[in-house]
Amino acid sequence: MNIEMTLVPYEEKSVLYNLIQLYRYDSSEFDGHVLNHHGMYLYKYFDHQWTDEYRRPFIVKVDGEIFYQEQILQNEKWNGPVFVFESAY
Repeated sequence: MNIEMTLVPYEEKSVLYNLIQLYRYDSSEFDGHVLNHHGMYLYKYFDHQWTDEYRRPFIVKVDGEIFYQEQILQNEKWNGPVFVFESAY
């Protein structure tokens, strides 16, 4: 089994956007997210993944297939390299 975790470049943001859409659909039953008039789920911080210094979007692949995406956030409230993971399967 080959596991690979790679940073998502801005040029490939559509891959991450599609994964977030799947995640929002799956979790909408529990968190109340609704479709907008374009038939998409909003994620207002999407472009911030590449502009905020403390956010990093990653894709995890197992044997070359996308397994899930992670957004790694550095929490500046704690004085150290502490990270919070938000995952979507």
